[in-house]
Amino acid sequence: MKKQLIFLLFILLFSIDSFSFTNNNKRLTTRLIDTYNTAEIDLLKLEKEDSIDNRKGRPFRFGYDFDADLNLNNSGTWTTLDNGDRIWQLAINSPKALTINLIFDKFYIPDGGLLYLYNKDRSNIIGGYTSANNSIDSLFATTAEEFEEETEDAVRLVDLPGMESAWIEALTSAGIELVEDFLEKEYYEPYYSKNQAKISISKVIHGYKDIFTKSIKRKEKSFGGSGSCNVNINCDEAKDWQKEKRAVAMILLSNNTRLCSGCMLNNVKGDQIPYFLTAFHCVEGEDVKTWIFMFNYESYNCDNNDGNTSNTILGSDLISYSDKSDFALLKLAETPPDDYNVYYAGWSNLKSDTTDSSVVIHHPSGDIKKISFSYPYSRLSDWGTSMNYSHVEVPYWSIGTTEMGSSGAPLFNKHHKVIGQLHGGDAACYNQYSDYFGSFYYSWVAESVIKSMKKLSNWLDPDSTNATACGGRFFNISTDSSDLKLVQINRSNSELCKNSLIPEIKIKNVGQKAVTQFTLNYFIDNNFLYKYDWIGNLESSLEINLTTDEITNLTIGIHKLKIIINSVNNYIDDNRTNDTLNYNFSVAEGAIIKMELMTDNYGEETKLFLIRTDNGSEIIYESNDTFASNYLYVKEFCLPNGCYYAKIEDKEKDGLCTVINGNKPGYFKVYVNNQLISENCDFEKEAIIRFGLDCNDYKKYCSNAIVFPNPLTESNLTINIDNKDKLPAVIEVYNYLGAFIMSYKITELISEIKIPKNINTGLYIFNIKYSGGNERVKVIIIN
Repeated sequence: MKKQLIFLLFILLFSIDSFSFTNNNKRLTTRLIDTYNTAEIDLLKLEKEDSIDNRKGRPFRFGYDFDADLNLNNSGTWTTLDNGDRIWQLAINSPKALTINLIFDKFYIPDGGLLYLYNKDRSNIIGGYTSANNSIDSLFATTAEEFEEETEDAVRLVDLPGMESAWIEALTSAGIELVEDFLEKEYYEPYYSKNQAKISISKVIHGYKDIFTKSIKRKEKSFGGSGSCNVNINCDEAKDWQKEKRAVAMILLSNNTRLCSGCMLNNVKGDQIPYFLTAFHCVEGEDVKTWIFMFNYESYNCDNNDGNTSNTILGSDLISYSDKSDFALLKLAETPPDDYNVYYAGWSNLKSDTTDSSVVIHHPSGDIKKISFSYPYSRLSDWGTSMNYSHVEVPYWSIGTTEMGSSGAPLFNKHHKVIGQLHGGDAACYNQYSDYFGSFYYSWVAESVIKSMKKLSNWLDPDSTNATACGGRFFNISTDSSDLKLVQINRSNSELCKNSLIPEIKIKNVGQKAVTQFTLNYFIDNNFLYKYDWIGNLESSLEINLTTDEITNLTIGIHKLKIIINSVNNYIDDNRTNDTLNYNFSVAEGAIIKMELMTDNYGEETKLFLIRTDNGSEIIYESNDTFASNYLYVKEFCLPNGCYYAKIEDKEKDGLCTVINGNKPGYFKVYVNNQLISENCDFEKEAIIRFGLDCNDYKKYCSNAIVFPNPLTESNLTINIDNKDKLPAVIEVYNYLGAFIMSYKITELISEIKIPKNINTGLYIFNIKYSGGNERVKVIIIN
């Protein structure tokens, strides 16, 4: 396995005295660094343990944890630079790990501090993290989530898949200029916070199962990993469960890396205490303070699209539990933010409140949110516990099923009340066996008063009102009777390169009353266009997406669309502060470029790029999400005149044409203005499709040679020549003033050349001379 390294860097600024940047533009050279090595895991033993775990009696495990005691004082190697800067480095190695997770038992970043996490070549940077990430108990954990995007309030460290080593560095600096150079990559601590940072690693988690991919070569999966009979939460079957879905979250157990499901619960007082119900067997032996709760992880429609992973809460406390009915009631470390739109589910503790239909909302196999329906009558059961009514039996699932990872998921009766949480059972896509849920009724009343920790009633009905049920609610709903909110305006991809706009609008009812009518006024560049009328039924807390009338005859340039809510239920809205949205957009000339990818059996091996070559190798598009297998993806762009290439990579170097067990192969196609210009599936590591837009002489204006990376921040540059008949070739390097710098001779299609370290930062022209002509490529070098 190719090793990847993670760095945590801490810049501690002692003073802001002026100094020369040249004295600090120093990087560490290769040398011996203190290394923490975990033992090798016994993979066969771990897989055997996993295979005998009850299918839903224990949640999914994908990592093995090693105890550690690593901190700034007892581990690592310190280096003092010429100007007084100090660098602390620690390498962590876990042989053959697919991922490495770190558990911090001490984690404190002082005010002004900034922390980034990244791999060795800095191709994946995560962060930055500030004092806002500090928790009351000073705990922290990296999670098994692939980095996708940074959010404004990001508070989670995320590990990088595919690595077996990690480096941790700390740098103390005597000046501000070096900080400016490093600010995008490391942890910065100003002089007034000197020596206040506390970093201590208590566990190193060796990931031995791949939870990131959808490969059929893996038995344990995450996105796309659940059985084919499962139904996405935004399919038509789930249209009546759109409130309840927002109560359900997936649990990431950071310390021993196991996955479960659970849901938020309302209490009788309705005071928004963030109570969370899950299964006790998920909690047993775990430190819930390091758990991560992921809300709204779902496909945006009925198709299998990977969901948003940014709506997370770190940490909780266990406040009530029972092994008899297998319930655990947690209190989250913080209240979910309003923009998560979390629903606090209602419940019933009545013995008689099992019904002739049941629903479970869950994350089977750690997949995006699913929903399952059972239409036979559920019934109370002891499920072998000798405790009457400790469980609710669901005889079989009429639609969908449950799987490993569904543990702790709420069981709703037909009145949309929680009556239990998933304990275990043998249901699967290929059978109609029973599942068993810990009974809410038993969890409410069965334990003695002395054992108050083991009674739900002490927490969900603290004033002992003897309530038998509680309704669910959103706490981010306005107190106004009528309050319609304009949430977002989007522009459809279908309007690329057109002088028209079809607005797509997201509208949410955040008031108390249902909305049955509203009107919208549209303006372009402050000129009134038209009024849009809507009639329907939008319940409180729900939202809709509208595609409204097309706006035509727009001139080339930048425009502003303004939408204002004019009336709600034939009256003025009670809250006018969220009734207006502005949307700036541009109309441009160009060509519509479409990349069409049909993945093969191993979609996770594929990556796409679209790059402009006549403008410093500008990356127009780079796919960062994992592609599902056997799925069609289409990406469209409006591009101005210039020179481009589309590239597809396959990390297993076997292309898309291979047919296994009769399955269909994949393909990669590129269209310009809906005309197919090239397609490819038969390649090894990569395939490149070059094209020019409005180039009368492509060979003259568009170079076929590709250089990577560009801009160049390291010493080695890769040159990719498209045709072996052009070899051997000579590369002449000129600066932007035309002065000759150096030359190279290359004899292979893919060649690596070394750039001298003393070359100045700037723009350079690489003139590639063949026997039949030459090509010019712009390269930006940053030293």
